[in-house]
Amino acid sequence: MPNHRWLRLIASVLLCLGTDRLGAATNALGENNYSIQVWENDHGLPHDTVLSMAQTRDGYLWVGTFGGLARFDGIRFSIIPEVSHSRIVCLFEDSRRNLWIGTESTGTVILKEGRIVAPPELSAGGIERRLRAACEDASG
Repeated sequence: MPNHRWLRLIASVLLCLGTDRLGAATNALGENNYSIQVWENDHGLPHDTVLSMAQTRDGYLWVGTFGGLARFDGIRFSIIPEVSHSRIVCLFEDSRRNLWIGTESTGTVILKEGRIVAPPELSAGGIERRLRAACEDASG
């Protein structure tokens, strides 16, 4: 059976970018002016299986995998050691530019001003404390 992990990563990235950018990448002759690059564990990802992605307002692409969290700057991945070896199931940036990180089994942590913060009410571990989805209302 063929391995389609790379196809899932590409599809996720394209969904994050939006279809309007794909249209802009086609020139007047109908030729595509973009390339596809595949990144895997050998290229700096903590794991080849991507579970969640978020692009923050500072331009970084955050990738949650079976093996932890990585920040992508467009050239290379930087692994975030505080959540290494955790399955990252949800990523969400709030209006205060905090990145909410939901792990599969150790609860929820927040990347705030470059530091990992573990709110006691959400990080007490266990599957019942995991962040599965997130949104923010108009009042923040």
